[in-house]
Amino acid sequence: MTTDTGLRQQERVVNTELARLLRERCSLNAEAELSVSGRYPDILVGGLTCPVILETEFAPARSVDDDALAKLGLPINGIPTGITFAVTLPADLRSIRQSDLYDRLASSTFAWRDWYLDATSGSLLRGGFADLCEHVRRAEPPTDDLARAVEILERGAIDAGSIIASNPVSLTRVAGVFDRDPGEEVANTAALMVINALVFHGRLSSASLETPVPPLPHDALNYGRALTSAWYEILLRDYWPIFRTAYDVLNALAPSDSHRFALACSEVADALAAVTATVRHDLAGQVFNRLVADRKFLAAFYTSIPAATMLAGLALAPERWSDVDWSDIETLRRFQVLDPACGSGTLLVSSYKQVVQNHRERHPDPSSVRNELHKTLVENSIGGADVVDAGIHLTASSLAAMVPDVTFEQMKLHVLPLDVDPVDGPRLGSLDWLSSDQVQTMFSGVGEQVGSLSGITSTVVERPTPALVIANPPYRRHESATGEGEYRNKVFGHLPLTRGSQLSTRLSSMLSGTPGNQIAGLASAFVALSDTLIEPDGRLAFVLPATAMSGSSWESVRNMLACKYEVETVISSHDANRPHMSYDTEIAEVLVVARKNSATAPSSGRARFVNLRRRPSNETEAIAVVNAIRRQDRAAVIAADQPPVGGTPLMLGNDEWGSAVEAPIDSGAWLASRWLNAECAQFMYSLVNGVLWDVGATSHIAELSILPIEEFYSISPHHRQIRSRSAPFEIVERWSATDRFPALWHYAESTHSKLAAVPNANLRLKPDRDHAATWKHAGTLHVTPDVRTTSQPISAVTTTIQSLGVRSWYSLRLKGGNDDRPKAREIAASLWLNSTLGMLCHSSYAGRSQQGRSTGSRTMLRTLPTLDVRALEGWQLDAAERIFSEFRNVPFEPFYRCAADTNRIRLDDMLVRDVLGVGDGGIEAVARLRQLLAREPSIYGNKAPVLA
Repeated sequence: MTTDTGLRQQERVVNTELARLLRERCSLNAEAELSVSGRYPDILVGGLTCPVILETEFAPARSVDDDALAKLGLPINGIPTGITFAVTLPADLRSIRQSDLYDRLASSTFAWRDWYLDATSGSLLRGGFADLCEHVRRAEPPTDDLARAVEILERGAIDAGSIIASNPVSLTRVAGVFDRDPGEEVANTAALMVINALVFHGRLSSASLETPVPPLPHDALNYGRALTSAWYEILLRDYWPIFRTAYDVLNALAPSDSHRFALACSEVADALAAVTATVRHDLAGQVFNRLVADRKFLAAFYTSIPAATMLAGLALAPERWSDVDWSDIETLRRFQVLDPACGSGTLLVSSYKQVVQNHRERHPDPSSVRNELHKTLVENSIGGADVVDAGIHLTASSLAAMVPDVTFEQMKLHVLPLDVDPVDGPRLGSLDWLSSDQVQTMFSGVGEQVGSLSGITSTVVERPTPALVIANPPYRRHESATGEGEYRNKVFGHLPLTRGSQLSTRLSSMLSGTPGNQIAGLASAFVALSDTLIEPDGRLAFVLPATAMSGSSWESVRNMLACKYEVETVISSHDANRPHMSYDTEIAEVLVVARKNSATAPSSGRARFVNLRRRPSNETEAIAVVNAIRRQDRAAVIAADQPPVGGTPLMLGNDEWGSAVEAPIDSGAWLASRWLNAECAQFMYSLVNGVLWDVGATSHIAELSILPIEEFYSISPHHRQIRSRSAPFEIVERWSATDRFPALWHYAESTHSKLAAVPNANLRLKPDRDHAATWKHAGTLHVTPDVRTTSQPISAVTTTIQSLGVRSWYSLRLKGGNDDRPKAREIAASLWLNSTLGMLCHSSYAGRSQQGRSTGSRTMLRTLPTLDVRALEGWQLDAAERIFSEFRNVPFEPFYRCAADTNRIRLDDMLVRDVLGVGDGGIEAVARLRQLLAREPSIYGNKAPVLA
């Protein structure tokens, strides 16, 4: 390349070449140096979810942010510009000859910040041209646009659906289209499908098709009839995934309803056309998830686009697939991506986008094969299955909309039934692949594969062999000790009792010998399924409940991943307001990406954990997080099982979004995902190994005997073994000193704020029941597996009389009958469990399903790392008794206030100094731990952190 130091290239020339690059390398509709309403945006990009403007300036670009802000709201074809990019150009581009500028821009590094209509901005990012291009391509409209579109669509679907619901004849016929029982859900879903088809029809009408489709009818005397006529012509050519169901709905309506219903749906589509969020692929999916109760019975929540972008972006990061030629379409034809519980298709659409991006970055002329690539992906590479037919149609619609002017013959999308067939017996959707090489399909009762031109193909689907299984599976679980009936009611309760029991029995049989189980729920079953489908070097990528990282019912899954896979990335959101990865849930979730090892390649037994301070709020932020993680993949990060020094920062430009650590994994709790600040995890790893570090993390200041609590305590039975139909007792929620069998029942925040407690319930013995085996577990030390840290102060209490913990409490009894001071050891255990050290252990091993709440189980208590009180000497026990005597009736504040609770601070200091025998260094270390925990969003939850 030739340079001339005397050359000073003009910015408008650079903009022209950059716009050409965006057109030719990225297939974006970019124009430079236009006049719009008397204003001059540097580069205007159309054809996206909303108009996007790029304002550019050579470094140091002191005024580029002001320029970008000034262009916000500029109307383009009547639509206000909702996003502008402030792009800093490398200063050395000034001296590049115009003939060389195009190639130099393609290899340059840019800095940019995106600005939104509300005058807020994202992080300042840096990257190459491909990174900038992908951020522009995935720029999203303002949040208020999306919220308005969702409201319009949801309200419109309900209003239009009421026309169907009000006529029993129409309702029954439409229910037949979906093979569902008549009801509001069916009517609303039907309306959503028709509105969705109308919106897509509008897009087709404006697309550059070789043979234009019939236009949307106007001023028709019978709008429903005119619409079905237009859709019939479209169906003769293609687009079965989008129009077939909508066409059937209109044909099923009574003549008196067809015109009114179609007009109502058309009005909604017209209203959506004025909102820039209309072309977002997840719009109908969000509304579908709200309207369709079928999704709720499986707790199948809708994956957010940012989470899907992160999961697909990491699972399909090109450098993780060294043997895949992303530029070769024939290679991609054989590269299979499967979502076995695809819902409305968000993960599949994100996977599609990432594959296209990989191809675009490596193909010399990607625009020349755009149509062929799209056809290859939707016909061969991207596959999905679900038990809800409307979700499959939305998935098909979203994929087809990626390039609406390209037709295709069929898609690899299947509706698989969840029911009991009179001939074939129980069918469990894609989970049937666990035990069969072929699975029966179902669509409106005729066994149809979505997307075929003829409408009907084979009625069975062969067992797939994907390179990647990506899913956000339903995760219903039961909560009882035995639990079969409770689980059946939650998962299969929409079905008649007999059929639900058959399905539950069938699922138990299929999961036998796999790491999945019904206690963990359906999500573990889908992980087990993916393991059977993918070959070595393939990957699984899942959205899982955060309890999968520590829950006892997930031990087998964790063990499978630790032994058979390289767990490449685990992402946890510690955003106080958004710990979840799905919409419509507040349950904390994690993203897991793992590569399957060959039989001869042992796993490293370690994983990389990314803990986010903020969950990305849009697609471009998610891309930035993915790119930051991919950069970290190329370098070492700090280990979680080393002295508490914190993790390796995850930087997006100048902003720290979280940190990463590498940590050991096995079937036990994966502690590194539990805490935002890696210091807490490192503190915990050290404590499990009996080590307490000084504040500077330079030396051990104590070596403690820390063991699982079951090593020296027996734990009382699950409450269903104490008070249920087959158990010896029933509960009476009152207590007096004369009651024979006192109990601790529900946790009462008003009274359980001190170390000492009294029973709050009474167990009444049933006639002719043997109670001895149960009552022998009664004791005076009681611990709760669940702690709501925003309101509960303690995790353990002692009673003066023998009592039995029920439901919220478990009673502990010291093992071995020859101890000379069992009561003193119980007291020492109580001090430990309620100290900051003990609460760190509890919160680390309990589930982080909700912010401000640590949720555990009896099994969690068994493995809970605890001070081995058997190892304490007489002077230590004496000190414990003195401390307990002073604190037994002293109230503590909720644990999220640990850094400011003077009583907790005094308890910590006295425990460390007088019982553990550690000096000022230990007191300082625990004081730092309190400050760290007080800053953890999962501890303070919906409260404000209290630091002093």
